[in-house]
Order: sequence, then structure tokens, then C-alpha cells
Amino acid sequence: MKYVSIIIIINLMTIVAYAQSPPNGLDTLGWLPGGSASYGSGLSPEGNVVSGAAIIVDSTGQYQVPTRWTPAAGLQQFTGLPGGRGGHMNDAASNGNFFCGIAFDAQGRSVACRWSGQNSITSLGFLPNGSSSSAKAISDDGQAIAGSANSDSGSTGIHWTLAGGLVDIGDLPGGSYYSTVEGMSGDGQ
Repeated sequence: MKYVSIIIIINLMTIVAYAQSPPNGLDTLGWLPGGSASYGSGLSPEGNVVSGAAIIVDSTGQYQVPTRWTPAAGLQQFTGLPGGRGGHMNDAASNGNFFCGIAFDAQGRSVACRWSGQNSITSLGFLPNGSSSSAKAISDDGQAIAGSANSDSGSTGIHWTLAGGLVDIGDLPGGSYYSTVEGMSGDGQ
């Protein structure tokens, strides 16, 4: 079954995401145990995997955790970085086996990450002298990721591959140093 959109409905302090599947209507993404909300932020091109986050509550308060939703398995929580707490997924590879987004490290910093479908997490790290990064888009095969990070120069777009690691894509001359990447082609180029 192909899902064609993500719909978020806010109803009296409750937020829940739905996936639309013609002709069946809406399927709720649901909540995690102890949770109070969920949202979808990415949809695989085939329309069968939603990436996003859910809000959970524990003895220290509420926070968001990265999630994946499929029609067969429902809403699943993915792990964060060791010692860190929470995060969210921004995009899903077309094969549904890889995801990108952010997770928070033990120091509370936002770190660009890649998840595999087997719930393993890879930190993409920081640029030299940087302290935050974010992954926004992933290639069809999950082997390339784009987003943004900060560095000595300022905020900049990034491109990551397994072979090349995290690379600053630079900035146009003139003005303040700033660039970002919000999407990428399916082949990751």
C-alpha cells in the first residue's frame, strides 16, 4: 500500500500524525508507550516508511525520540547517541532501510546522525571547531546525507558519505558566511 502524505492533526493539546493511503483514508502513526504525541517529518518515495519523532515522558520530564513508522510494524522508537537523550529523524531513504536526522550527545549538542533499519546509529560528527550539525536529506540508498553544521567560519551546508566523511560545501563570496542544504538528489550527488 502506498502512502502519499503525512498529516498532523492537533486536537485539544494532543498531537498525532497520520499517513494518508487512498482509498483507505488515514492511518494513525500512534504514540509510544508513555508518550503524548508523534509527528512525521519524512516519507520514503515508495510511501511505505514515515520518519519522525514522538514525545515521551519519564521521571525527568518529556522529550522527543526518533521514530520510524511502517504499516506492518507501526511506530517504533530508535536509539539515540550513547549518553545522550532524544532526537528526531528528518528523512527516509527510498529503500526504507536508512534515515537521517539529529540526536543529542551527552553534552546536549545537536549531532547529525544516520540510522539503519536495524536500529543502529552513526554520528556524522562536527566540522573542525564546530559544536552542532543537522542532517536534513538522505540519498535513495542511504549512502549520502546533506544538511548543515556550524564551524569557525559560520553556519554552512554539509555533505556526508561513507567514503568521504563530513564535508563543508562552502559559501558564495560576499556577505556573511552562511549556507545550508535542505534536500538532495536520489543519487546523493
